[in-house]
Amino acid sequence: MEIKITTRLKTYDLVALTAFSTLIEDLGLKERLMKLEREEVWKILVNCDKEEGKTLAEEFTTKVKIFVNPNKHYWKVECKEESKEGGEFKGKGNGEYIVEVLTWWKEDARVDSALKTLRVTWNYGDKIKEVRRGELWRLTIKASNWEEAKKITEGIVVTKSRDKGLIINPHSQSYTILKIEKL
Repeated sequence: MEIKITTRLKTYDLVALTAFSTLIEDLGLKERLMKLEREEVWKILVNCDKEEGKTLAEEFTTKVKIFVNPNKHYWKVECKEESKEGGEFKGKGNGEYIVEVLTWWKEDARVDSALKTLRVTWNYGDKIKEVRRGELWRLTIKASNWEEAKKITEGIVVTKSRDKGLIINPHSQSYTILKIEKL
């Protein structure tokens, strides 16, 4: 079973605002990038049935303060048997597209710490199979079709030089495009 916890800040996300400002002002994407948002995504793979999974999800968001701080986060929890990601491309024609990109660190100390805390400190032991963390970036792109939206997104996401790309460093991070959808 997979428990997915998605959080976003209740206040302004200064990281997303700074990235948006840099992309439109310094990298010249004022005519292409309309909006940029960011959320943190945690996926916890657990050994249990659906009912126990729902109980664990509730505990992870109310008792265990690793994933959610109720003073600063809005959050959403999903419990499902198996995960499927990627490959959703919808829409035709001209206009704006919402593109969702999941980024993650190839090595992440926060994930290692969360896994150890859940297993040892909170005594969940072998119920916790794996913990993963990433950032979901939601971009609103002006493009003539979804192929162009994908190309623009990849140019924004992957840093290639000081004036090309911004969101990830390909040496230490990875990404996948989860969805491209016409508005």
